[in-house]
Amino acid sequence: MVNKRKLFVKNLVIASLMSEGYLDPFSSKVELRVPYDIRKTQYLLSLIKDYNLEDGITVLANKSVFIIHHCDELVSLTKQWYKDGQKIFSMVLDYNLINMESIILSNILFGRREEFYITIPTTIHKDFLKAISICISKHIDVPVNYKPNQINILNVQDYFKKVAGTLPTYHIAELITFLTEKEKKRIREEISI
Repeated sequence: MVNKRKLFVKNLVIASLMSEGYLDPFSSKVELRVPYDIRKTQYLLSLIKDYNLEDGITVLANKSVFIIHHCDELVSLTKQWYKDGQKIFSMVLDYNLINMESIILSNILFGRREEFYITIPTTIHKDFLKAISICISKHIDVPVNYKPNQINILNVQDYFKKVAGTLPTYHIAELITFLTEKEKKRIREEISI
């Protein structure tokens, strides 16, 4: 049986690495420092409490950063995601290196709504942005593009409709905040037909 706590930690580490999470250069152990949207503090704290991770994750809300402390999942994933000090995602194109929950967590904790898309800031090396964008698109079934230091999820309304049916309510409630009023209205109209 899959340990839900370990699976969540793995997904949070992946989500953090997809964005701007970085290895703490001043820590004697492997630790990941992750800048996040301060407006998502309550959501993050709720997840940490729900998965009983108070001992493994520290939230520094006044700095808009959380720290994932040394654990097996973190050590394993950072070995895969880093090469010669650069965050690379992966040397091979493998869709299974990320999953829907890690994408959703990255979107909710780090994403920002722009006029036509959701942008997720990233520190993945520019040569590997195409690969991760392809993998994300494969999972969420909407176009994803990239620019230096950002991954963009296009067709936000379609994205929401495709993922909403597979997510727990607490994720859906957060994702709704990325929809415009016009998009919310269209979705309500489609549901009522």
